[in-house]
Amino acid sequence: MDITEHVYRLAIDFIQVKNIPPDPRQRLPYFQAFKKLLREEKEKIKSWHRSGTGGREIIQAHTSLVDEVIRHVLLSMTQLEVYAKADVLDDFSLIAVGGYGRGELNPLSDIDLLFLLSARPQPLTETFIKDALSVIWGFDMEIGHSSRTIKDCEKLAREDLTIKTSMIETRFLIGSRSTYEKF
Repeated sequence: MDITEHVYRLAIDFIQVKNIPPDPRQRLPYFQAFKKLLREEKEKIKSWHRSGTGGREIIQAHTSLVDEVIRHVLLSMTQLEVYAKADVLDDFSLIAVGGYGRGELNPLSDIDLLFLLSARPQPLTETFIKDALSVIWGFDMEIGHSSRTIKDCEKLAREDLTIKTSMIETRFLIGSRSTYEKF
């Protein structure tokens, strides 16, 4: 058997999608184009599964797809004039948590994200995070999210075992690597 036919490769050509319009009211064509590319890619993963590929490979492929979409959105947003000179990605680490953090995102699962904030994030960072989430939601992705400092995470982990468990299974996506390493 040719093993290369069962190796998933991300095939979204992000160049096909124009830059994110700065005005949220003008983003519908962007969302439509991006959702079309996502549908096509998810269809490839689905057909790959139907051809006999195992569940582990499918969830890894789906996880990889979501990783790349989220990274692309955040990097694209840093190009918007309002964020271009602010270095907002230095203010937080975007972390996958729970099953997504393990790299096991099932196709119908929600995407759990933690925006791990630096000790003193700039005011624009909160706006950036809200804007990024609205773009991701525009792709009809189910996102569970929180924005916390390391201190907040430590406090909540002591109070809630579910939160503590989800923070054990994490994976860095984008942003400040040093903030993530302190976590």
